[in-house]
Amino acid sequence: MNNILCHIISLSVLLSVHSFWPLPEVIELSNPETPPAEAFFDATDETAMLSNTMVCNPAVDEMALEDLYYATGSNLNWNLAMPMSEWAGVTLNADGCVSMLELSNTGLVGTLPASIGNLEALQSLHLDNNELTGTIPPEIGNLLNLN
Repeated sequence: MNNILCHIISLSVLLSVHSFWPLPEVIELSNPETPPAEAFFDATDETAMLSNTMVCNPAVDEMALEDLYYATGSNLNWNLAMPMSEWAGVTLNADGCVSMLELSNTGLVGTLPASIGNLEALQSLHLDNNELTGTIPPEIGNLLNLN
C-alpha cells in the first residue's frame, strides 16, 4: 500500500510540474544527423524552459483590446476596422502582440475587463488620470511580463 501511495504522490508531483513548466516547442530538424544546439535543453534549467514557452497571440490581444474599448466607454481614438498597430496608445512587439498600452488621460470610464489578463506580452500599462471604477480584475496577475 505504501508503495502505491508513493507512486501516486510521484505522479501527482510530475503532473503539477508539467502543467507549470510546459514542454518547449518542437523544433523541426532539416538534417537529423546534425541537430542544432537549440534542439536540446537542460530540463533542470528553468531559464531555458521559460524562454521556450513565451508565445503570444495577436488575435487574442485584439479581442482583449476590443473588450477594453467597449467596457470603458468607447472613448479611445481607435478605429476597430484598422489594424491594432494603428490604434492610439498601443505598441506591438515584433510578433504583433501588445507590449505597451499608454492610455493615460484618454477619458476611460467603467471597469477593466477580465480579458486584460490575456495580454501575455504586455510589459507596460498606463491607465492613470481616467475615470475607471470597480476592482482590478484578478486576471491582471496573468501579466507576468508587466513591469
